[in-house]
Amino acid sequence: MLKTICNDVEGEMPSLWKLSYYELKQIVPLSWPLLAFGLDHGFIQTDVGICFCLDEVTRKGTSDEQDVDLLCATDEDSIRRSIHGRVSDAERNSVAVKSQWLHVLLWLSCMRGHDANEILDWVERIYAEFDYPKEIAPFVRYMPTKGMANTPEGLTKALKNHLDEWRKKMFTGRDMNETDVHSSALYERQGRAYDIP
Repeated sequence: MLKTICNDVEGEMPSLWKLSYYELKQIVPLSWPLLAFGLDHGFIQTDVGICFCLDEVTRKGTSDEQDVDLLCATDEDSIRRSIHGRVSDAERNSVAVKSQWLHVLLWLSCMRGHDANEILDWVERIYAEFDYPKEIAPFVRYMPTKGMANTPEGLTKALKNHLDEWRKKMFTGRDMNETDVHSSALYERQGRAYDIP
């Protein structure tokens, strides 16, 4: 899984998939398993873990030994070890974490794609890389779906509606402004509206 999605050029991550701490926390509620998986697959830099740790320490009003180790780490390897030390392999590779990253990448394809066809190209690539999950099959061009407009614009609109509903579920009970829950408001704040007819 995820062998080629990050490697358009050998060893290089396309800018589409690199997420900052601010971007990631606007898309999905953060957790240590989510960050460890993202780090393993090159979707985030180690500084995302440090920023999350700082926010958690600030929110809790206290720190533990793991927090201190992470915040005092001086090199990439020790930061990675500290983040991985917080979760088991089973936690970081759980179905729930993979599903969250699937949706985060779909979200990014919508946010950063230039048009419906480019977005759907990325959807197909993500679909293949995540071993063809049924939940996104309706948004893949070559998978005929009853009752859905199978035009690029129709599929993209349906995908965005799906992602809006997913985010609402993810942030239910979380401290988040209502405008942040809706993708169009988030995209506009980030300078990229996705108005596809």
